[in-house]
Amino acid sequence: MDSPLTAYIAITCVSGVLNLLLGFYVIMKRELDRRIVSIFAWGTAAKAIYCFSYAFSLTSSTLEQLRFWSVMQYIGMPFAPPLGLLFVLTYLGIKVRKGAILALLTMPVISLISNATNDWHHLRPPQGWGSVVDSCRSGLPLLHEGEHPVRAIWRRRIRHRLTRPIEPGWTSLR
Repeated sequence: MDSPLTAYIAITCVSGVLNLLLGFYVIMKRELDRRIVSIFAWGTAAKAIYCFSYAFSLTSSTLEQLRFWSVMQYIGMPFAPPLGLLFVLTYLGIKVRKGAILALLTMPVISLISNATNDWHHLRPPQGWGSVVDSCRSGLPLLHEGEHPVRAIWRRRIRHRLTRPIEPGWTSLR
C-alpha cells in the first residue's frame, strides 16, 4: 500500500475508535437519561462499524473481500442518520412513538437486506450503482458507486418541476 492510502486508513480507524470511546463514555454515564443514552450509543456503534468496515475495504485485495466489506458497511451506514435524528428529537424532548421509530428504521433494514442478498437476486445492476468491478489499471478491485436509479428519477422530476415556466394560476408545486 502506498503512503496516502495508509494515512487515509489510519485516519478512518481513528474516527472509528473515537466513536467507540464516545459510545462507551456515554454508557458509563447511563444514569442521566436511559432512553437518550441508548439511542446515542447505538448511533455511535453504527458509525464505528461503518468506519472500520470502510477502512478494511480499503485494504481489500480481491473482489470477494471488497464485496464482504461493502455488506459490512451497510450494517452501520444506513442506520446512522435515523439514529441521529432520533437522538436529536429525544434531546429536544419531542416524544417519538414506537411506530415512528419503526418507520424510520424500515428503510435502513431494507437497504441492508438488499445489499446483503444481492448475490442471489441481482437487483442492483452489474455496471450501475454499487457494483464491484475489476480495475484495469492497477488490478485491484474497485467499488463503483454510481447514482441510484430511484434517486435519478426523483432528481429529474424535481428539476423538471423547478425549471418549468410558471403558468398563470399556478401557485404551488403539485
